[in-house]
Amino acid sequence: MATIEPAWRTEAWFWATVIAAALPVVAVGTAVATGPWMPGGGPLLAACVRLAGTPVGRMALAALTVLLVYPLVRGTLSTARRIAGTRRWLHLLRNAVTARWPDAYWARVVSAGLAGRVELCALPLTGAWTVGLWRPRVVVATRLLQTLSPDEFAAVLHHEAHHLRRRHPLQALVIGALRDGFGWLPAVAATADAYAASREFAADAEAARRCGAEALASALGKCRNSTMTVEPSGAPGFTDLAKSRLERLTGRDGGPRLPTPTRAWFQCAILTLACSGLSVVACGAAVR
Repeated sequence: MATIEPAWRTEAWFWATVIAAALPVVAVGTAVATGPWMPGGGPLLAACVRLAGTPVGRMALAALTVLLVYPLVRGTLSTARRIAGTRRWLHLLRNAVTARWPDAYWARVVSAGLAGRVELCALPLTGAWTVGLWRPRVVVATRLLQTLSPDEFAAVLHHEAHHLRRRHPLQALVIGALRDGFGWLPAVAATADAYAASREFAADAEAARRCGAEALASALGKCRNSTMTVEPSGAPGFTDLAKSRLERLTGRDGGPRLPTPTRAWFQCAILTLACSGLSVVACGAAVR
């Protein structure tokens, strides 16, 4: 089995790379906006008012408005849609909860420190999920107990417990809204993909530390091969990321590393420089 990096290292690496990529972009934008080549506030405002009265200015203003408003509206609608999906999912769970836990599996729930935060539900699915935004809890489908051994189930529980403690559902809501609103920027889309991988790899690392990579890999393989029916309520299913997770757990060299969206960040930096240059030229022309 592969040597898995600690969960904190995986998450810290992701956020550190995001900050390292964002700082140069912020620095360039700030330098352009406050540099000596920019006119003062009064002349710039007067130039903008004059420019807005021209046909070209009105077209530019309309384009800028669309560029700013469209992502905000799309992101807001995405957030509302995701919250509504979570509510439908929770409503379905309330009608499917069962209290009949086999003793061997309930003992794993207690040992994971999740008593009172786990619900067993009779669902046409095979898996376990962390749901809820403000006070998340773990949901276990009854089919999962029929598929996994108690030790494999314990590994799944510790994986979900990491999601619960780190409030990953709430983070995923924010990242998803940003992607839906600003996904046309390559850096935003690539960062959202890297975030999805980082949170799963980190949860796997925590489960592997507590229960062993073998048990988690076996559980993931069984769940991935099970027939799943994804409900309209938004219950998640297994994606291509499961393959990367299995390779990471079983690979001799540690499996695939967390993706680094370097190319996308570089494209975003070039776009920032280009927009900054155009802003300087436009402001210089406007105040003449």
